[in-house]
Amino acid sequence: MHSAVSALGGRYYRYCDDMLFIVPHEASQDIMTLAHGEIEKLKLTINQDKTEIRTFSESNGIVASDKPLQYLGFTFDGQRTLLRSSAISRYHRKMKRGVWLACATMKKHNRIRRRQNQPEHPLYRRQLYARYSYLGNNNFLSYGYRAARHMESEAMRKQLKSLWGKLLSEVDKLTEEPQLIIELA
Repeated sequence: MHSAVSALGGRYYRYCDDMLFIVPHEASQDIMTLAHGEIEKLKLTINQDKTEIRTFSESNGIVASDKPLQYLGFTFDGQRTLLRSSAISRYHRKMKRGVWLACATMKKHNRIRRRQNQPEHPLYRRQLYARYSYLGNNNFLSYGYRAARHMESEAMRKQLKSLWGKLLSEVDKLTEEPQLIIELA
């Protein structure tokens, strides 16, 4: 596949079972036929639901696409490279679940400490920050910032920037104790 695509002046990328062919528009059908034939020789099939063709064009030095290209967790529309919105949503759900679990654990331990007349402990935020913020080394956000730096994508950095505030907001929301308000008449 690499030789065939290179002969057309195109580029071929593959990661496990994900393949990306960048070829001139007029050669796209030939490459598709060749890829199907080579895959069938291996007694494998191509999932048609995951096969997509994108057309990029250039006008006045501006690259545009008919639909954004999705590959390996990123999208590219001709101008910007972004993280897929589904990846950010999945991170957000995991972050909310992790914060909820940490707060529930803190409240449970504090109830026990109160019964034993011991002082309560605050929420241990260091592990939450390491797991769900830019302060951690091996998490989704650190990966996203490395990818943004590597791809020189300011748009991707903007996607990630708001997630710190969402983490702090979630922690604040779940650590607030209900306040008893008494009105005196």
